[in-house]
Amino acid sequence: MNSKSGSFSMHEQQRTLKLWKKGLVEIDPYLRGKQDNRTGLTLRIRPPKDVCDQLHDDLSKAELPHAVYFYPPGDMHITLLTLVSCRAEYLPDSRDMTVYIDKLGPFFSASPSIRFEMQQMVAVPSGFILAGTSRSNALKRLRSDLNKKLQQLEDRLHPVSRYELKQAHITLARFRAIPDRWQTLLDLMSNPSLMQSFTGKEIELVHNDWYH
Repeated sequence: MNSKSGSFSMHEQQRTLKLWKKGLVEIDPYLRGKQDNRTGLTLRIRPPKDVCDQLHDDLSKAELPHAVYFYPPGDMHITLLTLVSCRAEYLPDSRDMTVYIDKLGPFFSASPSIRFEMQQMVAVPSGFILAGTSRSNALKRLRSDLNKKLQQLEDRLHPVSRYELKQAHITLARFRAIPDRWQTLLDLMSNPSLMQSFTGKEIELVHNDWYH
């Protein structure tokens, strides 16, 4: 990702695709039967149901039944902020949840809807994502305001993200094996019907698994 613009560079994409074709991808062992008890706490924005359903329908048409795991519609999301990174057997404290709800509820009620333009399919080592921007940098401003609000809470309630979030993205697929039909996968990623524009209206506080 380009650190200045928050976009994914062509150079990065070319490098990732070369690694893909050599079979150098990140395989997710939890998608191959390994028991998964990782959970965390996340603030997320859910795309409209019809958008998620359309994305899943288009993805499901690809003949990649085993090697690639496609996210079901109910798991598709845009991460607003990671409050607690996923870890084994994490259970949120009910008192902490009450603080988050009491302090952040009015903040979110006053936050305007965000218009997203998701127009870039991006290859990453573990799969691929649908990336884009929010109109007038609304998502960036909301994340900044939210971080300031959270800094007013006790230290243990401050967000700890796995990485710095610069751009809106929806994870669509992860590898559970090395694909042997790369052209089919690339053709799928170039499908223009996967590009979406929508308005995110609701922010959810969720005790999530790794995939949501």
